[in-house]
Amino acid sequence: EVVQLCAGYADPVVGAGDLGGALRVRLGNEALLAGNVGRGAGAMRAVDGLGGDGSMRLEVLQYCSGGGRASTSVAAVGDVVAFAAAAGPFLRKDVAAYVEAAEQAGLGPGLLDTVIGAGHMRLAPK
Repeated sequence: EVVQLCAGYADPVVGAGDLGGALRVRLGNEALLAGNVGRGAGAMRAVDGLGGDGSMRLEVLQYCSGGGRASTSVAAVGDVVAFAAAAGPFLRKDVAAYVEAAEQAGLGPGLLDTVIGAGHMRLAPK
């Protein structure tokens, strides 16, 4: 019955394990999205630095092998600055929850934490 209820809001409905599993997966996913947006911003700066056409970079990069949901989401609003204005407050909240959960689990800083902390959107908690 729960799957049918959830299907009204999501397609597909994907199981995430035990109670609390979905929240843990969501925290990891939001951290990954934040990291990918930061990496995408870095790639766009690289394209600009290499003399690329800045007006085309988002349109093209979202279809390249390095593209993904993050670059598509940024392209939908125009640029990283606009995306940061729209999604930044939500991602900051989610990243803070991820960092807190990771610290409670005894996870040390990893590459994802480094990417989030260095990103254009300044998503890492202070």
